[in-house]
Amino acid sequence: MTSIADEAFGLNQLLAPFLLVELIGKDAVLCIEEPEIHLHPKAQASLCDAFVEVVRRLGTQLVLTTHSEHILIGLLTAVATGQLKPEELAVYEFSRDGESAVAERLDVTPQGQIKGGG
Repeated sequence: MTSIADEAFGLNQLLAPFLLVELIGKDAVLCIEEPEIHLHPKAQASLCDAFVEVVRRLGTQLVLTTHSEHILIGLLTAVATGQLKPEELAVYEFSRDGESAVAERLDVTPQGQIKGGG
């Protein structure tokens, strides 16, 4: 048996959010900032599977901030494989306009692609 203390730092950072998921229960909203921190790209993809499971099992709404293309691709893959409906995944791109931040919602296709993406 392996102690969680001996596991990777990134995994240890995810214990609190996943504990909160279990404690807050159904139909809650949980915000997680940069869940990919200190995780290998393959682990990031697996993390997306866990997020989809949480949404499916508990009806929890997850709000994630990320800089990781692996997280984005993992969630788009969930749409492409039918685990999520396109309308269940909201993707926003933020940019700066002078002193202000601008958020633009990007359309997700049923094939798990960002509409208009290259």
